[in-house]
Amino acid sequence: MNGFYSPLLEWINVAVKSGFIKPANANIVVEAKTVEEVVEKLQGYEVPESRYPLDWTVQSPLEKHKELPNGESGGKYLVNGDYAQT
Repeated sequence: MNGFYSPLLEWINVAVKSGFIKPANANIVVEAKTVEEVVEKLQGYEVPESRYPLDWTVQSPLEKHKELPNGESGGKYLVNGDYAQT
């Protein structure tokens, strides 16, 4: 995109050099300049072993305090996209 994402890619490189991002995780975001290169990088992508094994199905404790659409909280919390009573 004519260098549009260059600052983001540079930020990732600086974050790796500064120790905020593990080097293996820096390759989660890659640069491709042609459609063919995009396809090649997508087909060759491997999930780094150093990534966190997050489980997005577990409810966050913060969800218990989320307001309902009508503005109430009333001891209800979000479970699988639906509100349940505590």
